[in-house]
Amino acid sequence: ALITGGNSGAGVLATALHRASVAMLAQAVGSMEACLTLRGAYTAERKQFGTAIGSFQAIQHLLADMFVAAHQARSMLYHAIANSQEEDAARNAALSAAQIVIGEAAQLVSRNGIQVHGEEAGLPHAGIEIRQDLIATRQGAEAWAGRLAPILAGIIADPDLRRPPPAGPAG
Repeated sequence: ALITGGNSGAGVLATALHRASVAMLAQAVGSMEACLTLRGAYTAERKQFGTAIGSFQAIQHLLADMFVAAHQARSMLYHAIANSQEEDAARNAALSAAQIVIGEAAQLVSRNGIQVHGEEAGLPHAGIEIRQDLIATRQGAEAWAGRLAPILAGIIADPDLRRPPPAGPAG
């Protein structure tokens, strides 16, 4: 099956990269919300000085910052999705803004999540792994391009995908 023909390949690739970027941002937002949920539950069960740590004002402030950052990130994700069918300039501006806001929020949520959890006898920080390496960084863009290159090489090398489409009925 022919994916595209003529000079439209760059446009198809740009659309695919945009959609993949939005999907990765959605993954980061979901990770932030999961981290917030896990840390909230943890603060209700973890006791220090005979009381749940969630009752301590400092912990409440950390969780509030995480909550605000995660919801702001979700709003920027919605903004990027809403602009995904716009012209290139508007679409790219919305995506870039979302990458910045979501990248910063991911750092805050993961950092605060680790702070809230504390260190417990080598317990891994489950649920706090947010893909910061693929968000809002040049290295992230290069990493994504590195992942995409073998896929495209496979498509280009596949003789079935390079065949021209069958001729349609003569009109």
